Amino acid sequence: MFHKLRVQFGGIVCFAVRGEAAPEKVLALLADARNPTGGGHHGGSHHPPHVSVLQFFVDQLSPKNALEPDLRFRLPGCSREQAVVFLTREDLEVAGTEGLAPTVLSKGRSNDTRPENEVEEHDFHWVADVAKLGVTTLLDGCVDPAQPAPDGLLARFTLRGGVLTTGRVETGGGFPLEATFIDDNNVPLAGYRQALALWSDWDLPVPDGDIEIRLTPFGAGQPRSLVLSSRGLPSGSTLAIAIKNVSMADLFEVASVIQPDANPGEAGGHFDLHYALASPKPETTYKPDLPIVTDGKPICPPSMLRV
Repeated sequence: MFHKLRVQFGGIVCFAVRGEAAPEKVLALLADARNPTGGGHHGGSHHPPHVSVLQFFVDQLSPKNALEPDLRFRLPGCSREQAVVFLTREDLEVAGTEGLAPTVLSKGRSNDTRPENEVEEHDFHWVADVAKLGVTTLLDGCVDPAQPAPDGLLARFTLRGGVLTTGRVETGGGFPLEATFIDDNNVPLAGYRQALALWSDWDLPVPDGDIEIRLTPFGAGQPRSLVLSSRGLPSGSTLAIAIKNVSMADLFEVASVIQPDANPGEAGGHFDLHYALASPKPETTYKPDLPIVTDGKPICPPSMLRV
C-alpha cells in the first residue's frame, strides 16, 4: 500500500536544478533572512525577519517520533493542531530516498506568460527564474555538500524521486496575474513577464508506515529526525508538510491583522532576499510588480536557478 508525502515549499526558497530535460539534482535552498538589517532592503523598504521552518500537523506524528516541536499552534479557521521545527544550518532529506532527482513538471504550456487552465497551472515554469534577473551562479558550498556551507545558507533540502510542481499561481479577480519585474527606480525589466507561483509542491510516493525527515547539521554534528506515520490511512492518502522561509506574520497567517491596509500581493522587499545566495550579486536587483490587489495571502514567491 502506498501513500503520498506532499512537501509544500513557500517563501524565500530557491530551487537549484542541475540538468535540463531530466534533472540530475534538485536542491531547495533557504537563505538566512533572520536579520532585518542583513541586506533586506529594496527601494528603501525594510523586510521583516524571516524564519525557516519545517511545519506539520501534530496528528501525523508517529509514536516513534522523539523530536519535540519548537512551537505548537492552530491557524485561524483550522481545528487541527500544527507545529514547527525551526531550521538552523541544516541539511534535510527524506530518509530512504536515493538515486534520481524528481521530475520537474512541464505541462506543455500554451504560452509562457500565464496558465490557461488548472492543468497548466501546475507547470514548474511559474516559479520565477532568477537567471533572467541577473543571477548567474550561487555562493560556493550552496550546491556541493562536500564544501563548507556559506554563511548566508540556513537550510538545504535534497529532493530525490517524486514530482516537483507549482502548487498555485497568484490570482486577481479569479484570474492568473502576470507580474513584471522592476528595479529600485521602478524601471521594468524588458522581456520578462509571467504569472508567479505562490508555492511549489513536491509529491513523493511513500509506503505505509513511518516516514523519517532527517535533519543533519552542516559540516558535522548529531542528526535529528522528525518521524511521521501513514500507518492505518486509506490507500492513496496524502500526508502534507511544509518547508517555509517567511515572516512570522505570514507563518501564522495574521499579516492582514497586523497590516490591514497593506496590499496582500505586494512582494515588497521580500523577493530581493533571493539575491543573498548569488555570487556575484548583480548590480541591479529586481522584485515582482503585480498589476492589481491580489486574491491571495501575502506573496513571497519561490525562485529557481539552473546550476
